[in-house]
Amino acid sequence: MKKAHGLRRYFYEYVYYKAVEQARGQAGQVIPISQAKAIRARVDEILGQRGTELADPRLGVTDCLTAIDQAFAEKVSDYEPQFGDHSPQNERYQQSQREFIRATGVGAQADPKSARLPISPYDPDWSERATVKRAGTALVYLPDETIARVAGGEVETLADPRRGNMVLWRIDNEGKPFEAGRAMTNDDASGLTALMDKMSQQEYDRVREWVVDGGRDPQTNRVDRNRFMSQRAVARSAALLEELKAQGVSYEVMRDREPGQIKAKIAGTGMEIRLTDTRQEEYAGARIYDNGTVLRYSTNYRVPGGMAVYSPSPAEAVQLLRFAQGHRIERTDLPGHVVGETGTTHQERGRGRTLVDVPDSYHVDRESMFVVGDYVAPGESGPRSGSKVMLRRDAKNRSLPAFFIDAGPAEAYAKAAVESARENLQAALGVEDLIARAEAERERTGGHLDAIEPPEYAADSEVAAIQRSYWDVLTGAHSDLLRPGATEEMYQQRLEAIGELQAEEVPEMGNLVYGGTAVEKVRQHAEDVPFELIGTWDAELHNVDGEWVQQRFNPDRVARYMTSPTGQWSNLDNLASALRRCEIPPAEMMGSTFQATRFKDRLVRFDAERSVPIADHESAFMRRIGATVRESIERNAATVSEILVDEQGVIRWSGEKLRRDGKGTPISGEIGQVFDVGEYGEITTAFASGDNALVVPGYEATIMAQTPGEVPSSVEERTRLRGYEQLMHERIQYQIASDLIAGRSETGEPSSLNAVYSQLYGTKHPTDFIERATTYQLDESTGGIKGHLDEWTAAILQTEARRVRYSNAIKAGSTIYAEYRAQRDRTEPADDNRFDAWRLTGGRNMTVLTGKDLNNVDAPSGYFDPVMTGGATNQGIVRYLTTQAQVGPDGRIVPGDESVAGQRAPLMALPELETLRYDPFDRQQMTASTIMQSSEVTAPAKTALMTFGGWTADDPIVVSKEFAERHRIRGAGGQERDLVVGDKISDLHGNKGVISLIVDRDMPLQDAQEQEVVEEVHWFRANPGLDVVMSPFSLISRRNAGSARELMSGNVSDLHSPNGDLRPGASGEMRFVVTHMAVDEKTKIYDDEQVRAGKGRKASSQLAWALQSQDCPAIMREFYDHNSGAESNLREYLLVAGMDMEADGTLRVVGQAEGLDERPERRFIPMPELLRTQPRKEGQLPGLNTTAMRKSFGDLIGDRGGDMEI
Repeated sequence: MKKAHGLRRYFYEYVYYKAVEQARGQAGQVIPISQAKAIRARVDEILGQRGTELADPRLGVTDCLTAIDQAFAEKVSDYEPQFGDHSPQNERYQQSQREFIRATGVGAQADPKSARLPISPYDPDWSERATVKRAGTALVYLPDETIARVAGGEVETLADPRRGNMVLWRIDNEGKPFEAGRAMTNDDASGLTALMDKMSQQEYDRVREWVVDGGRDPQTNRVDRNRFMSQRAVARSAALLEELKAQGVSYEVMRDREPGQIKAKIAGTGMEIRLTDTRQEEYAGARIYDNGTVLRYSTNYRVPGGMAVYSPSPAEAVQLLRFAQGHRIERTDLPGHVVGETGTTHQERGRGRTLVDVPDSYHVDRESMFVVGDYVAPGESGPRSGSKVMLRRDAKNRSLPAFFIDAGPAEAYAKAAVESARENLQAALGVEDLIARAEAERERTGGHLDAIEPPEYAADSEVAAIQRSYWDVLTGAHSDLLRPGATEEMYQQRLEAIGELQAEEVPEMGNLVYGGTAVEKVRQHAEDVPFELIGTWDAELHNVDGEWVQQRFNPDRVARYMTSPTGQWSNLDNLASALRRCEIPPAEMMGSTFQATRFKDRLVRFDAERSVPIADHESAFMRRIGATVRESIERNAATVSEILVDEQGVIRWSGEKLRRDGKGTPISGEIGQVFDVGEYGEITTAFASGDNALVVPGYEATIMAQTPGEVPSSVEERTRLRGYEQLMHERIQYQIASDLIAGRSETGEPSSLNAVYSQLYGTKHPTDFIERATTYQLDESTGGIKGHLDEWTAAILQTEARRVRYSNAIKAGSTIYAEYRAQRDRTEPADDNRFDAWRLTGGRNMTVLTGKDLNNVDAPSGYFDPVMTGGATNQGIVRYLTTQAQVGPDGRIVPGDESVAGQRAPLMALPELETLRYDPFDRQQMTASTIMQSSEVTAPAKTALMTFGGWTADDPIVVSKEFAERHRIRGAGGQERDLVVGDKISDLHGNKGVISLIVDRDMPLQDAQEQEVVEEVHWFRANPGLDVVMSPFSLISRRNAGSARELMSGNVSDLHSPNGDLRPGASGEMRFVVTHMAVDEKTKIYDDEQVRAGKGRKASSQLAWALQSQDCPAIMREFYDHNSGAESNLREYLLVAGMDMEADGTLRVVGQAEGLDERPERRFIPMPELLRTQPRKEGQLPGLNTTAMRKSFGDLIGDRGGDMEI
């Protein structure tokens, strides 16, 4: 640095760097790196007005300091100027100067070995280098020796890429230097550094080597930086990721097919974007892939060999993405006209060089072309006539479901699928192989069960479970083989009934177990399995929950086992298409799993007789949906002639697709289901499966990334919401564009929109939920009947309509573990050179509803209720808007004021919940969650807190018969009934409990004596108004003082004991929540095959308590015996790490502590001798005799195994 050419610019960059540090402390703000770089750019803008810049060697001190203060004042709130009068005599400026001189040694006596040039992370010449970005907000340095050796001391040339081999250094916390990396890396050359702040650290680490490998010369395997993409292509990819960040759309960056190729996969869609590509640069940032469809730019400008390839700008790449997402895109050659609309043409040369008119939007087979603007050839000043840039959507490689014109071929396809599935399932059971293996094992072991080795079962868990039951019967472990669907409990009940039969009566066991020898039982079962699991094409009688119904086959299993060149999901698509054409009713499908139910939904068919033109629909919502359908068709080179909607919400449209020759091709399509919105924001589904409910859609939340250069704002301010109508409009636009490119005259599916519903609701209510909560009375003023909705139900519906859910990416990356990891790794809050969910939220633990993020930004009030949230992992991810909060057209939240309605959700604003504030947060949250899923909230009921003979021990609840009869719920099968023992209720303070006893105060004493509840009946008789008895200990153990406050604030009364004692003021009134958790609905019986397949319930600690109380030691041992397998695996892991575990669980370091138990020491296998081959020629070295060594090693370990030290 002796020549010090260009040193002044580095000094000014250092001054700016120190100004950023000072501003952070002064304003109490983080000022992320991106904001600091934006302010740095603003400094140059200010200086540019004076014809200079910060890097100008002629820039004066006063101008420099003035521009820095001005830029900070514009961008940072509460900023106070740092440099006083902006003169060279300013103390802060001089302090920076002294520090810079001390570091560089220029103008002062310094050790040449310690002299170094500081490089600011905000310096435009350096800030986009990988080594500088990895350093975060820290300075990096170039030693004076390096500057002299590499650049001859000429500082102004240091940022030249040709100096890229220089090593940059950093200083650690102890003042010791360490290497930071090269000045120019392969990351920089490949363009990956430009994408660094748009992906997480983990994503960057996973793709880095893959991208660099794309630049390797196949001959030398060395990286050739000339093979990497151009900066223009990198800029496109960077712009696309910035757009996704700005939209708040989640994505994942991952490797693509070939080295050098990486892609961004957009969450919630099938869309992928190629980000880097060393083989075909024009693909990077310029193509959107979507389930076999490719969207890209094209031209109609002919060049030798074909059409000119268009290289879009970053802004045009963003437009391509927005078009793929379904947004309206305007043409650049015809302002006001939307891409994809018909009605305009351009001229192209046809055959014979004649000019022909070509539509600006048209379809050709499975491709569509939409004019975007004029094409200007390289080297020309303007477009030639008719030369156009076009958006090309190509679906030639997209797989489509089978299309059946008539019912005949559809029936033949489905019937063949069922038959092949039955055959393949039976073959998968491998019955004859199991029989032969069992006979061989019995002969080998002499019938000793402990010595019999089981076979290797099928990988399919369902088949493996059946094979295990066969093996048990064949080997004698079990004697009986239950028929499919029968349970051990049913069998035991039948055995007990046999003892009650008269001598002449014959027990009927054939419908539960098989008879004959073990082999005969297995073969009979195997013959029945295809019927029970797969079914048949023709409808047959099946026993479903005790009722005989006509059913055909299980579509899920048919798709899994059928002979087909495609996979299970494509098979389901084809089956649904075939069954709709055959008009098979959904009720004839077997299965009740999620997949089978969703398949039944897909069999919905458009009902022409019950349809109306959607434009004439009585609902404004449905008319708006119809307008979106029309607009979506017309924006994809088609016209509409008719749009109908039936009572199931299935929409059928018809029209014409425009071809390149200007003629139209008839086309029709179906899309659905769209359900109308009710008075309270609710929708009642009408799915074909019959699995319907009343739900209230809420909102889906995205978080927009912080805008670089702007002051960090809160998550709430950057949240954007999309509700039911907006999501439905977006999905319709996307789906119709996809349907129109299919190349068929009939397109679409009547259930293609059904996935939207599960995104938005939290609770499913019975379809008559509102009806049951509505009371009707005569309106004397009008003479009509007026309905009044219960206030609790109204509050629940209003609150559900204000439900907001953030994405799973936020749940996984910005909650408790993310906060722990950030603290552990000492993540720098200002370092936003990486992008993930934690940085998106500003370092906010989203499970905490209030508080500050790492940018010291408070969670503002008025947006969300400070208590109501989801449970478990959804805490903080599911939130509820306050009563006054509004959602703007752009999805922005307008917060409420400081009133109760402005701060609390509708449910929590009810005066009946005022005493909740005396309860801990978790109990408040639990109460809100319970009410939201409730069947009813009762009127105040007379309640006493007492032990009550043990009936309230461990939180059960005792209720009166009158209480049980007043508050009816739906049990199994949806039938309404009184409350029964085992149903769950709760108070308004989080004290849940199951009903342990229902007391009939009018019960005859003889009956009470038989049931051993005489004392309990006397208590209720002595207190005629008493309805509920609860444990007195919950209030103390859970500290929910709200229970006592509610009891005390109501109608307090005395409690009379049966012996006449009076307990003054010992009872009060409380409201109770009657939940949907009916004991008969929540009880599930598993058959033996389901249990063997691992589908039973876990043996919980509560079950252990019950077994202990009933003295069941054998069952306890079966459930909770020593888990030797898990312990052995853990011990192996520990031994690899140099540790061991004793029998009592004590850990010890091997070699440093004596073992406490007497378990045998590990047997180490000695390292075998190397066996050599004889040299073939004299003087040749012998080789390894691998064959002999394998045999020797097998003999060494074959007798009793052991461990080998490597």
